[in-house]
Amino acid sequence: MRGVAREIAPETGNRIVCYCTDCQMFAQFLGQADDVLNAKGGTDIFQLSPARVSLTQGHEHLACMRLTPKGLRRWYASCCNTPIGNTLANAKPPFLGLIHNFTDHTGEGRSRDATAGPVRAHVNGRVGFAGDDGQPLGFLSKTGMLWHSVKLLFGSWIRREHRPSEFFDDGGAPRVSATVLDQADHAKLKQEVEARTTDV
Repeated sequence: MRGVAREIAPETGNRIVCYCTDCQMFAQFLGQADDVLNAKGGTDIFQLSPARVSLTQGHEHLACMRLTPKGLRRWYASCCNTPIGNTLANAKPPFLGLIHNFTDHTGEGRSRDATAGPVRAHVNGRVGFAGDDGQPLGFLSKTGMLWHSVKLLFGSWIRREHRPSEFFDDGGAPRVSATVLDQADHAKLKQEVEARTTDV
């Protein structure tokens, strides 16, 4: 599977590192925890509108899962279990959290930092937690990140950038059905994540 993301710049998106259990469970579900997560269990995500992402080949490998019946839709390439990104449950909010493993900046000869900008905030970690670069989960950094996110989401909503979407059809239906974990599988996966987690 291959694709193209357009207009990637610090001003046009929001780069965060998320340390939530759910993001870690997604990586564990795919068997990609070692490649997706940083040393402290964080997932590097660039938030943008779905309309700026196009899949150019391998559409037949598009797959989706949900950790719970009402959880985020988590998209991945079934051919190699590479995570693509997260969307909300329905198509209307113009939001896609593009996961770093699905992006390649080497073609332009630029680093991820140069293309997507620095990490705006580390989110969903424990109290007193600092990210892998030492940046804390500070109130001001999160407030700035949230304000930037609101501006981006509002602008994308005005421009109706929830479509075209590779993940939902024009009627708003998901392009593929999601695999939803049952309670037993959810508990097992969460246990596996907790077994990987160490206090830092």
